[in-house]
Order: sequence, then C-alpha cells, then structure tokens
Amino acid sequence: VPRLRFPEFRDGAPWQKRRLDQLFDERTDKGGEELPLLSLTDAEGLIRQKDSGRKDNSNADKSRYARVYPGDIAYNTMRMWEGRSALACEAGLVSPAYTVCIPKYGVSSRFFAYYFKTAQAIVQFRRFSQGLVKDTLSLKFDRFAKIHLATTSLAEQQKIADCLGSLDDLIAAEGRKLAALRDH
Repeated sequence: VPRLRFPEFRDGAPWQKRRLDQLFDERTDKGGEELPLLSLTDAEGLIRQKDSGRKDNSNADKSRYARVYPGDIAYNTMRMWEGRSALACEAGLVSPAYTVCIPKYGVSSRFFAYYFKTAQAIVQFRRFSQGLVKDTLSLKFDRFAKIHLATTSLAEQQKIADCLGSLDDLIAAEGRKLAALRDH
C-alpha cells in the first residue's frame, strides 16, 4: 500500500488485498494466421517480432500460439519470477510459452502492467512459481491466480497509470534529446 496517495484519494477506501483470479481471467484463444507475431522485450514491451531485431525462431504452424488483444497482459511463464510481462497495445500472437491475462471489469490493465514490475509483485511471482532451480521456474495461470496483491479503485488505478505513463513519456523524450545531442 503506498505511503503517498493523490489528494483526491487520501480519504478514500484503503487498498485491499485481492486474489489475481478476482482481477484477471486467462485468455485461451489460440492461432490466427492473420495476426502478427509479437515478441516481449524488456525495453519496449510487446512489439512486432519483425521489429525486435531478434531472429524469428517461431514455428511455421502458429495454431498453438496464444492470441492477445489490446488491454491484455502477456507474461513469460518461465520468466515471470523476473517480472517478464507486458501490456498488449495491438492484437497479435505470442509464443505458447506465454500466458495471457484478460482484465476483468473494474481493472486497469495499464496499472497492473506497471504493478507486475514492482519488487513486491515479483517476490510473489517467484514464491508461487514451481520448479527446482531458477531456470526451471514456471508460473502457470492456476498458480498466478492464487497470488494476493493489494489494489485500489479503478479511478485510482487509472490515475496512477496515467502518472507513470507521463513519466515514461518524459523519460523517452529526454532519451531522444540525449541521442540528438550525441549525434550533433
């Protein structure tokens, strides 16, 4: 629970712990040759695989690949203990090694895309992952669903996500300025 809250939420209801299955469903739709293949990157989130600069190691048969739609959160089942997840901004296909979460009504997926990168969430993802050593840890949706995280109203989630999004935009703009100065 944050120590600081936006002024309009200071006297609001306290944050409450909720199970992730109360907040998300698993998307089980598969295949869709017409959809672009997406790749999860640390810096840019989910982007088209052809734009990632990585070699395309995907299977020619995409019938087992998971569908994602804007607003979904996709996570790497074998790397969620490191916070490897991203918000989908376009429809596409992701590797069968990913799990796709659909936000339920009253849930800001943008907020949770940021939240899933926090140390508190990552500790829970590691705790609920199954496997003997780090390289074999896996967090399937049934285990993900049992995790409790503190959350707040949709309005406060959206305000936090908007603030963090603005900071991301500012950081990106400063990065472009720095690159332009280096080029100059």
